[in-house]
Amino acid sequence: MGRNAQVRRGRRGVVRVVRGRRPRDNGWQIARIHESDAPVGPNIVVPAMADVLRAVERAPAFDDWPTISRQVIPVFPRVRPQPPGSPDPFRVLLPPGVLVGFGVDIGPAFMAVSREQLGHLGITEADLVGQALANLLSRAGQVEPSTVLHDSLHGLPLGGLQTGLSIGSTLVLVPDQLARLFGRTARLFMAPMRDVLLGLPADVDPELAGWLFDDFASQDPNGLAPIGFRFDGEQVVTAALRPPATAPARNRLA
Repeated sequence: MGRNAQVRRGRRGVVRVVRGRRPRDNGWQIARIHESDAPVGPNIVVPAMADVLRAVERAPAFDDWPTISRQVIPVFPRVRPQPPGSPDPFRVLLPPGVLVGFGVDIGPAFMAVSREQLGHLGITEADLVGQALANLLSRAGQVEPSTVLHDSLHGLPLGGLQTGLSIGSTLVLVPDQLARLFGRTARLFMAPMRDVLLGLPADVDPELAGWLFDDFASQDPNGLAPIGFRFDGEQVVTAALRPPATAPARNRLA
C-alpha cells in the first residue's frame, strides 16, 4: 500500500505506523510498519494514517471486480521496498520497457493488486492491464494543458505537472497524452513521484537532470526509481539518468 503524497506548500506531514497486521471486513489487510520521525520534504503533504485507514475501510471488497475495475490504474513501483509480509504485487513490463504495477486508487492510498488477488477477482492478467490503461486514458482526458506549469531553473526551461488524479508519472505510458499536454517538442521526462511529471529540454545535461530528479524524489519517502523518458513528439523510450556527483540525502522511513 502506498500513500499518495502531494506537492503542496504548507504543513509538513509525518505518518507513524506501528507493527502489526489488521484484517479488514472487505478482505484487505494492512501491514502496519515503519514507525519513524523522518520528515518528508517541506512542500510535501502526506495524509494522516487515520484518513488512510478510513479509506481502506470504505474500499471495495477484495474480490469486487466491477467496482475495482473503475478504480484500478497503473503505478510505478516506489524505491522503498514493500513492508515485510506484504503479498507479491502483480507487475508487468509495458512499453516503453518499464515495470508497472497496479493499484486501486482509494484517495489517500493505493491498494496494490497482488498476483493472488487476480484469482479472487476472476479476471486474467490481460483484463487487469487493459482496464488499468483504459482508466489511465480516461483520467488523462480530464487534465487540461493549462495545468502544466511552465517555469525555468537557472535558465533551464522546465515543465511540471501534478494532475491530482494520481497519474502524473504514468502519462509516459500514453505518448499521445504527453503530446496533447506538453506539445510535440522533444523532451526528457522524469517522474520522481507518482503524481509528478517533469519535462526538460531533450538536450539537458544528464547530471543536471539527475540532480533535479534526486532533489524532487528525496522529499517523498515513496519516491520512484531514477528513470528518464525521452519523447520525440510521438514515441517514448527510456533513458538512463546520471546520478549527481553530490546527491542530496534521501529521506527514508526506517
